[in-house]
Amino acid sequence: MINNKTNELNELYLKNNIDKTRLKANQYTVSLLNEAYRTKLLDYSIISRIQLNLMNLLKDLILRYTNGNSTSVAMDTAESLFCSLLYAIDAFALGCRSPEEAVFKLKTGVTEDIYKQGVEQTAKWLAETKALYLKVRKNKLDITLDSYNLTLNEAIPVFLESYNIIFRAHDGAGSIDYPLVFDDMSIQGVLYIKNYLENFEIETDFCRNFKSDEINKLLQNFGAAMKLNYKIELINVFELVFNNAVLSIMAGQRAGNLSIRADEFHTLNKKLSCLSAEGIRNEVEQAVEQMITRFRLTDHRMLEYIHRYKPLFEERLVFLAQNHALNSIIITNNEENRRKSSVWLEVGERIKDDDFNALVNKLTVIDNMEDKISQIKTGIKSLYDFLDIMNSDCFFGNEYQELFSGLEESELAVLAGLLFHGELRDGSLNLKRIASQNKTAEYEWQEHFLEYLKALDTDKLNEIQKQAEEYDGFE
Repeated sequence: MINNKTNELNELYLKNNIDKTRLKANQYTVSLLNEAYRTKLLDYSIISRIQLNLMNLLKDLILRYTNGNSTSVAMDTAESLFCSLLYAIDAFALGCRSPEEAVFKLKTGVTEDIYKQGVEQTAKWLAETKALYLKVRKNKLDITLDSYNLTLNEAIPVFLESYNIIFRAHDGAGSIDYPLVFDDMSIQGVLYIKNYLENFEIETDFCRNFKSDEINKLLQNFGAAMKLNYKIELINVFELVFNNAVLSIMAGQRAGNLSIRADEFHTLNKKLSCLSAEGIRNEVEQAVEQMITRFRLTDHRMLEYIHRYKPLFEERLVFLAQNHALNSIIITNNEENRRKSSVWLEVGERIKDDDFNALVNKLTVIDNMEDKISQIKTGIKSLYDFLDIMNSDCFFGNEYQELFSGLEESELAVLAGLLFHGELRDGSLNLKRIASQNKTAEYEWQEHFLEYLKALDTDKLNEIQKQAEEYDGFE
């Protein structure tokens, strides 16, 4: 019997008809059976038997799900349980040495035993993923990027704690927002998280070659260049760091720097604009090798990751050089030119909820507008607290106009930059034109602010616009 099975397996190997490109990672067993049927490794009767066995397993799983009370559940619940069951079968099949071996075992094995082994494999993945997560969290970057920190500190722990191997093994990644350079969305469940953390670790380990304050400064400069609040944007840090690290070398610096001065940008911009596509690729190749040597990078996974990303970087750099748009990838250090509002209206630390509520209660009973403005400027230091104040029914009648009249031009510029962020970012901001149009306002304060702008003379509008374009406080 053993010899017969061995011969049958060898025969499957010899046929080697399975097209691996047709196999889907998130539907591995189903796609494998379809491919085995297409290549005549399995006939219809065997496929039907396997399907029947899976249906019997589903009945048992439903009974287990209902604590033995019923074999009937809602259609969407049954579909979800079946997906969870198939996830375990996939785990088993993926653990085989080849698709042919998986086909052979699905054909000759006991489906219930295969399912149990798949559950064990899924449990093993979960244990490995939890261990990897602890390692990654320990070595995380100290950066002020919400998506990075929330994904690592909240989203992944929630997934790992709530993951159900039996009933919801196929569940997705939920609220994981931080983008990776390479993120395989074709896989599901804990295997997706495992793969995500492996790439997360590689990207983080690369970035750890640079100091956290240098990375944070790069993020700030990126936010200034793009006119956005970088902290809440979905930015990939590896991409940003890799790009500027390589570009700084190409600008003439020694390997290991992230900062690029304005004069270095102009020199590099002129240099790249004169090079052919092949010339740019050669420059990138040399710079990457210098960086690898400088940091003594030897980990094969990291080197593979770098060389996998490098062609994407080269392609983008060539395109931007040919289209005279290198300022969108070369992030310069604008610390010398950085303009911060000299007043209280900045993206600062927010006050506690109790203090905020107390301030709102105080403002609602103050009649004098000058006193209200004084209380606001004394009580809060954050732009977002100020926006919340304006949305808290603290102002009545003409008080909004009095509020805006009591603000400095630099403070009005901050509000204009926030309200017209899209126009500011793409360079089309024109307050005079916008003020003459009937722009739709989302909040009441915005409606009053638009009315206030309409009443201003051209010179003041131009000054507010100028300061909004120069302001770099949205970090």
